[in-house]
Amino acid sequence: MSLTEQLETLDAGLLARFGAPEQLDGEQLQELLAERARLLALLLEQEMLSPGQVNALMARSEQLKQQAEHTRQRLAEQLAGMQKGRRSVGAYQKIKHQE
Repeated sequence: MSLTEQLETLDAGLLARFGAPEQLDGEQLQELLAERARLLALLLEQEMLSPGQVNALMARSEQLKQQAEHTRQRLAEQLAGMQKGRRSVGAYQKIKHQE
């Protein structure tokens, strides 16, 4: 498999993972992103990319960036909801014990 094919496969896997944030594994995601960086560095060193491949790579990179940001926002909203729920439970418990 060529470097560009490996990168395309890796990018597809990353997009799928960002599409299911509840299944994200931080360590695994970090490893995949490190592998992506390694593949990109190899491609740049070998100067094997045509202008069309560069455009496709940039489009996938932008898509990954947008999907990662969307996932970050969804997780932040979930965390905020959980924290609000904990505060509500804490306030209820406090009032219940005062009675």
